[in-house]
Amino acid sequence: MPEPSLLASILAAAARRMRSDFDDSSLIHHNASKGTVREGDLLEFLKKYLPDTVRAAGSSEIISADGQVSGQTDIVIYDPSAPPLFSRSGYRILPIECVYGVIEVKSRLTAAELTKSIDSIARLKRMPKTSYFEEPFTKITQIYGRTYNGYSPVFGFVFAYDSGDLMTMSDAFIRRLRLQPYDERIDAVWVLGKGSYTWTDPKLIVPHMHAAEGLHLAVARPEESVDVLMNMVLTISTLMSRSHMSPFNLTPYAANDPLWDGATVRGPVDYQAFPAG
Repeated sequence: MPEPSLLASILAAAARRMRSDFDDSSLIHHNASKGTVREGDLLEFLKKYLPDTVRAAGSSEIISADGQVSGQTDIVIYDPSAPPLFSRSGYRILPIECVYGVIEVKSRLTAAELTKSIDSIARLKRMPKTSYFEEPFTKITQIYGRTYNGYSPVFGFVFAYDSGDLMTMSDAFIRRLRLQPYDERIDAVWVLGKGSYTWTDPKLIVPHMHAAEGLHLAVARPEESVDVLMNMVLTISTLMSRSHMSPFNLTPYAANDPLWDGATVRGPVDYQAFPAG
C-alpha cells in the first residue's frame, strides 16, 4: 500500500483536531455562541488552503445593486478587491459581484437544516451580478450549462460537524434537487466523520466539483484518515483558483443617491497656454 502524501498526513491531523475541538465546544451552553466558535474553527482551517487570489470571512451579509439582501452567511469567500461597504467586529457587508463562494456551517445536519440550506443558497445564487466595468476582452466561464461573461458564479457548500444518516436523508435531497436549476443547487455537502454529498458521472465514477446536467448525487463514506477534508480542500481550492471577475463598479449601488446639494457652477477652466491679461 502506498505511503500517504504529505497533504493527506496534514489533513488527517487536522481532522483529528477538528473533531477534538468540536467535542470541546460542547461545553459551551449557549447555542449561538457554540455555533460561532465552530464557524470560527472551520474558517481558520480553510484560510490555510485558499489561494491568495481570494479572501475568506465569517458572518456576513451580501447585497446586490437592485436592493436584494441575503440572510447572514456563515463563511463567505470573496475577491480581495471587494470594497469594505461595512466591516465591524468581524461582520461584513459585501457586494454580490465580489463573492465567489459561501459555506453554511451546521453543528448537526438534519433533513430540516438541509432544507434551509437548499433554500438559502439558492436565493443567494439567484442574486444578480451586474456591476462591473466593461472591458474590451473578458474571460468567459462556462458552467452549469450557462455562460458567464466576465465573472464567475457563486458556489454554495454545506459543512457539518455531525449529521443523521446521509443515505436516508438523500432521498428527500434528490427530490428537492430535481426542482432546482443546476446553477441554484448546492455544490457539495461535507459532514465530518459521516461522509459527503458530491456529484459524479455515473458512467465513469469520477467526482465532479459542482452540479451539472447528467450528473448523479454521490453519497460517500469518509476515507478513514483524512475524513472529508481532502475532498473539501481540493474542491474549494480548485474552484476558487479559477474564480475571477471584471473590475467592480460601485456606482450602480448609489444610482439613486444625490452626489451633491446646491452646487454652484463656475468656469470654464479649460487650459490656456497664454492666458489673457
